[in-house]
Amino acid sequence: MLMQTMTRESWTDERLDDLNDKVDRGFVRVDHRFDRVEGEIRELRMETKTRFEVTEAHYEAVDVRFDAMDTRFQSLESRFESLEDRFAALNRILITSVWGLVITLIATKAIPF
Repeated sequence: MLMQTMTRESWTDERLDDLNDKVDRGFVRVDHRFDRVEGEIRELRMETKTRFEVTEAHYEAVDVRFDAMDTRFQSLESRFESLEDRFAALNRILITSVWGLVITLIATKAIPF
């Protein structure tokens, strides 16, 4: 088995400066990528915030409509209660009238003329 021997190259100032420049360029690229990603995240947050505000406004409008419907239903409920009272009064009048007719018929049959 052959082992490859590694040779050590000398690190000159020029080579270290090149490596330093290469590392700096790499960090600049990474910084640009992070800036782009942060910008996209900011845009996404703004878009999400805007959509939530629109959705919230829509549901508030729906809530107002439901409140109006609830008020109208309460009004209808009170009108139905009024109708129930009127029908109960009409029912009492009819029952009283029928009893009056029955009594009148009985009285007219009981008294011969």
